[in-house]
Amino acid sequence: MSHITSSRVTKSKSKQQKSHKAPPSSTASPSSSSLISLQTYVSNIFYDIFIQDQDDIAEIAYKRNWSHHVKENGDGKPFTFNSFHNYIFNNLRTTLTNRQLVSQSFVVEPTEADGGRTGTVAHILQLSAVQEGKDVVANGVGVLQIGWDEENMRRKVTMESFVLAFD
Repeated sequence: MSHITSSRVTKSKSKQQKSHKAPPSSTASPSSSSLISLQTYVSNIFYDIFIQDQDDIAEIAYKRNWSHHVKENGDGKPFTFNSFHNYIFNNLRTTLTNRQLVSQSFVVEPTEADGGRTGTVAHILQLSAVQEGKDVVANGVGVLQIGWDEENMRRKVTMESFVLAFD
């Protein structure tokens, strides 16, 4: 069953900071009930990689949550794990400052066979930033396939296709 939600963010950036604790280590596959929702998972990794200002946190979040075999397509261009990393860290994070999440909404289709541990998530967002001294607004739509990394016992983005436009 799909879930559709929407939120408008009104908190200041300083109030959006999150703690980053690693999940406890385990050899057993966690049940889907012990995991955060797919929506929360996507929201958290988006915040960690694109919004918050600390590059080391963004770097860890990217390496931890994107599959090295990801099939990535952005604005009609294919990306590999490394080329998408470069796009994020040498383009978006460096040219857009004072990034603020304005709003986001989700359409979530969990995989029933694994109890919702994996699935497909459509993420619609709007963020504001400063680019070359000018205020800009970015509107984005991404569809992500969330898979399961058996070796590391955690979710990973295995496929994403997105469109990002600036006003």
